[in-house]
Amino acid sequence: MRQLRALVARSSSFARVDLGSHSGGQKISWETRQPGATLALCLEHAPTPPENESHERESGARKYMVALGFMVSHRMNPPLFGNVTVRCDGGCACSETRMDTLIDQQVTVTRFMRLRTTVSSPAPAAVSRLDPEIPTFLPSHWIRKFRHSCPLSKCTVLVSNSHSRKEPHCVVLRAVIVGPLGRHTQFIDPFHLNTIEWG
Repeated sequence: MRQLRALVARSSSFARVDLGSHSGGQKISWETRQPGATLALCLEHAPTPPENESHERESGARKYMVALGFMVSHRMNPPLFGNVTVRCDGGCACSETRMDTLIDQQVTVTRFMRLRTTVSSPAPAAVSRLDPEIPTFLPSHWIRKFRHSCPLSKCTVLVSNSHSRKEPHCVVLRAVIVGPLGRHTQFIDPFHLNTIEWG
């Protein structure tokens, strides 16, 4: 599996961690325990499978699946896990999606958020503009940290948590899967993904 580090374009308060060091195996993840954290991922557009080529020529749109594996956990496991928001920018478009990673079951597992994305061709300014979530009163050296620098040929996926210190805000990204929308990604559903051993 490709290291997540290769996909990270910008990080604010997210850090690369090994959650498996105590068990002797590696479980490389990107984690934040700070509110208002942001992680920008640069993803390559998925190759188009042969059975989808004619449909894409007719519709003019390339569609593919992005699955993000987030760790979820319970209230007995501090710091408390919180809400994560994911949206697309730059060379792709998708619906903004939220997920609560604090669950009632007393387990700590990886669950997947699925994004149906479409390749888009934004204006060059789209990649260099500021993240809309960033307050304009921040000092310029802080604002620069939030700029994502993916080229237009790639999809920018922005991951963020709650800005409120009154809410749980721990978020852990464990895995990213990208594939063309079609039979190649039919396995990307909650049942199959949640039974995969990630290590």
